[in-house]
Amino acid sequence: GTENVNLFAVVLEATFPHKTHKSENYVVSLKIADPTCKIDSHGVVDYISLICFAKKFDDLPVSQRCGEIIRIHRANVGTFAGKLQITANMCYNSSWALFHPQSFSPKDEFIPRTFFGKSFQMSDNHNKVIRSLRKWCSTSFEEHPMLSVKYLYNLSDIPTRSIIVKEENGKKK
Repeated sequence: GTENVNLFAVVLEATFPHKTHKSENYVVSLKIADPTCKIDSHGVVDYISLICFAKKFDDLPVSQRCGEIIRIHRANVGTFAGKLQITANMCYNSSWALFHPQSFSPKDEFIPRTFFGKSFQMSDNHNKVIRSLRKWCSTSFEEHPMLSVKYLYNLSDIPTRSIIVKEENGKKK
C-alpha cells in the first residue's frame, strides 16, 4: 500500500515538465535528499525520486537550480524498480512549494519562490526545517559531489573517434 506524506527536501536534479507517454498529463521527475540520506565514500547521496503529475504544465514545479528546497504535501510513498519513490499528483490534491537555496533578506526568507495549491501557510517549525536544510545543503555541496560524476566529462576529455575514411577502388573518398 501507499502512505500519504508531507515533506521538505533539497532538490539535487530535476527534469523539465513534459507530457507523459501514457496520458495527457504532464510529469516532472526530481532527485531529492535531506540530512537523513546516506552519503557514500564517493560523496554520492542516496537520493529519493519524486515524481509529480498534473493536468497542466503550469501546475508542476520547475526547479531553477540544484539546492532549491521543495515542500510537498499529500504525496504517496511507494517503490519503483526496488527503490523508494514518492509520487505527488496535483490532479488529486497534492501541493508543492519551491524555496530559494539561500535567503536574500529576512523578510522573504520563508516565502516560496513559487508554489501550487489553494493557499500557502508556514509555521515556525516549517521555518526551522527550511533553515536546517539550507545549512545542510550549503555544507554538503561544498564537501561532496552529491550525485555521481561517473559520466561527466570536461569537453576537452571527451574521446574523439577516428574518422573512418571509406575507400573505393583503392582511392580515398
